[in-house]
Amino acid sequence: MISTISEYTSKGKAVILNYHRVSEHQSIYDNGHMKAHHFENHLRWLSTYYNVIPLPELYINLQDNSLPPRAACITIDDGYYDSYSVIFPLLKKYGLQATFFVSTEGLETGSLWDEDIKYSILNLPSIKTKIEIKGDTFDTSNFENRLAAMREITHKVKYMSLDYRKEYIEQLSRECENELNHHTFINESHIVEMVENGMDIGSHAHSHPILAKETDEISRNEIAKSKSILESMAQTDIDFFAYPNGKHGADFDDRHVGILKELGFKGAVTTEKGVVSSASDVYQMPRFTPWDKSKVGFCGRLITNFLGK
Repeated sequence: MISTISEYTSKGKAVILNYHRVSEHQSIYDNGHMKAHHFENHLRWLSTYYNVIPLPELYINLQDNSLPPRAACITIDDGYYDSYSVIFPLLKKYGLQATFFVSTEGLETGSLWDEDIKYSILNLPSIKTKIEIKGDTFDTSNFENRLAAMREITHKVKYMSLDYRKEYIEQLSRECENELNHHTFINESHIVEMVENGMDIGSHAHSHPILAKETDEISRNEIAKSKSILESMAQTDIDFFAYPNGKHGADFDDRHVGILKELGFKGAVTTEKGVVSSASDVYQMPRFTPWDKSKVGFCGRLITNFLGK
């Protein structure tokens, strides 16, 4: 029944699914992580009811209008270690391929800005009841307040320019009396292994910036640097890009689409909901994250998405 309905509603269309962190064991600090068994269920249902195709294949299908029915793509953002330790093995288990969009600063430093915030708050001395960062004061007198501070700081820092973000996190680290020397990211050997096993690698910029907050020069350098690093590691062309945060107008605009074209990218994905068809702009392909835990909910969401509702 699911296959029949999906096939009827999906003709000439595809969905691109977007995942981030997937964890075997979660703590209260892991807000936004999907549990591994939920992710595995998604893969099981996708392999049973849908035609899962790699993003490069989707691109070709769009060019010659040859999308298979019930077409779906899987994408993974950022490049944290669970991409390799949890997600990659599950994809292999079900014989599926995905595109991993990597922010390459993490390959150099071992983490990205959001994990730096989490690390600082987690390792804050117990006697520290408040922290002050560039005029902002946060109550850290108990566990609940520290959790709230972590979330507020994360939201605030996300929309800062790269220079100000760096200053803010460095001051946070000093206030919390710790050094940012933790490693939670994949490395070059992981990328090589994933590529050798049929996975695709894409760019997610270097420092995961909100491109709309940066100058054209900085944006171009962020994108070009990431592409160059990944091509050197993967020994293959990096053809696709995922806009950090991914909302047109708020996080990126037509200037950045132009930069991607100039740098030789074939296409890019956003975080706008929708489906992909031969009429789609391949530099603004929509995708979404299905958080559903039941088969009916998950497949129903994909069908609803195919219907454009």
